[in-house]
Amino acid sequence: MEDRKRRIYRGALAAFFAVMALFTVLSRIVDARETAKVKLTYASRGNVTKTVRGSGTVEAGAEIGIRLTPGLRVGEITALPGAFVREGDLLFCYTEASILERLEEVGKEIRRLELEMEQETIRANSFQGVTEAEAAEQALGFARKEQERLSRKEREANAEYERQAERLRSYYKKRLDLSEEELIRASYGDYAMSRTDYKSAKMDRESRVKEIERNIKETETARKRLEKKREKAQEKADSEDATDADAAALLQIEEEIEDCEERLEELSEDLEDTKDQMDLKVERAREEMEEKEDIYDRAGEEADSARLALKESYENGLRQEFNLVKSAGDAREAADRAVEAALVELENARKNDRARELTAEQARRLAALQNEARRLDLEDLKEEQAALTALLDAGGAVRAEGSGSVTRVELETGKVINGSERFLLSTGDFRFTGSFDRETEGSVQAGEAIDITLEGETYPMPSVISQVDLVSDPGAGTLTAPLAGGAATLGQKASFEVKRNGEIYNTVIPAAALRKDTEGWYCLAARRQKTILGEEYRAVRIDLRLLLAGDASAAVEGALSAEEPVITGSDRVVNAGDRVRPMSELLE
Repeated sequence: MEDRKRRIYRGALAAFFAVMALFTVLSRIVDARETAKVKLTYASRGNVTKTVRGSGTVEAGAEIGIRLTPGLRVGEITALPGAFVREGDLLFCYTEASILERLEEVGKEIRRLELEMEQETIRANSFQGVTEAEAAEQALGFARKEQERLSRKEREANAEYERQAERLRSYYKKRLDLSEEELIRASYGDYAMSRTDYKSAKMDRESRVKEIERNIKETETARKRLEKKREKAQEKADSEDATDADAAALLQIEEEIEDCEERLEELSEDLEDTKDQMDLKVERAREEMEEKEDIYDRAGEEADSARLALKESYENGLRQEFNLVKSAGDAREAADRAVEAALVELENARKNDRARELTAEQARRLAALQNEARRLDLEDLKEEQAALTALLDAGGAVRAEGSGSVTRVELETGKVINGSERFLLSTGDFRFTGSFDRETEGSVQAGEAIDITLEGETYPMPSVISQVDLVSDPGAGTLTAPLAGGAATLGQKASFEVKRNGEIYNTVIPAAALRKDTEGWYCLAARRQKTILGEEYRAVRIDLRLLLAGDASAAVEGALSAEEPVITGSDRVVNAGDRVRPMSELLE
């Protein structure tokens, strides 16, 4: 019985282990089917090969422009873009009518420039008239003349004061010694005489003023006649058939007008002086008449009142004469200040005249420069006139000056050339101009080798990059490379490749291992981990900084160990944290 139980226990235990082994095998099979199989490799030190690709067109290399004449109408165009022409071949022609019309316009323009140069020369030859300094000197002369006149009047006023004071004293003393009846008779006689003197002074003033005014009017009439004669003489002197005698006659009339103006000025001064002197004389006579009348009226009342009136008259007379002397002195002082001001004006006028002379010299130099510019324009017009004449003789035909391909024709039959059109010939090798995406393709440098494959061709043409433009467009680059003449046609499409070997980088991984999401570049590494079932691999994210992306590999920087393999491929999608199983035949 005991043996039987032991056999049963041993069978059960064996069955248990058999079942456990079966489940283990089954779990391993399931795990192998559910775990992603990945290809692995290790980061290494090395360089990165990058191929920059793009496309472009074949363009003309060295080009020459055919000289076009603005204003001419285009006739027949015989050479179109892409055509090959030789020296002397007909390119296009102008219409004869437009050449004749332009010749006429050029002739008028030449004549206009010649007239402008002549006018500028005449305008620059300024004639010196009365300068500011001369006018200021004349004003100073007038001020000094006025100063002298007022000084003379001051001296005359002083002398007159002495005479009048003596006369007043004599009259006053003489009348004080008279009796009452004698004083009355003498007062009446003095009043009657002063009244007569007053009337006589008024008549004398009117007579002398009218005489001077009559002379002024006659002089003004003479000046007006001379001004009319001057207008006629000026017209005659400005005419084309003017002579030296006409100019001399005009100058003579100008001098006579100046004499009349000087005469008018002198008469005006005389009129003012006469009015001042005669008004003063009339005013003295009137005041004396009033004083004598007052003395006579008061003499009829009583002698003491008459004598008091005599005293008051004497004192008033002295006071009035003193005021006249003072006024003359004030006027003379004002004239002295006017002379000083005229001296300052003279100094300023001399400075202004100097500035005017410099300005005139500058104007002459500017006129010379303007005429020089016109002369250059005139030479250009004459050259154009000669070219138009030669073109007319050739029937308006424009021919090639050398051999080459027509690259650009911006002319239209029947249209007038406005100066912005071009007619270009390519006389040298062609060039290839291509563009590439800098963000996806990277960049290139001048001097690097380039393979250009023309549209429709199988084999590429080698060349060297001559120029690179990375500035015009921030997202794209443009390169230029020469092509041998005859190897392509203008405007032909082509693609290019530039293989670049970068510098040596410390960490290089296959391009297949490089990944990118919203956080940036990264790769997945297969990291060993110990579990209760043994060692297994899990995918671990490692953030990277991309240095250079090549065709098959990429240079990166990051926390990537050379001992830890990176995932380059898998049989299904692998994310960070997933368990992976390496393909042993690819694991190095």
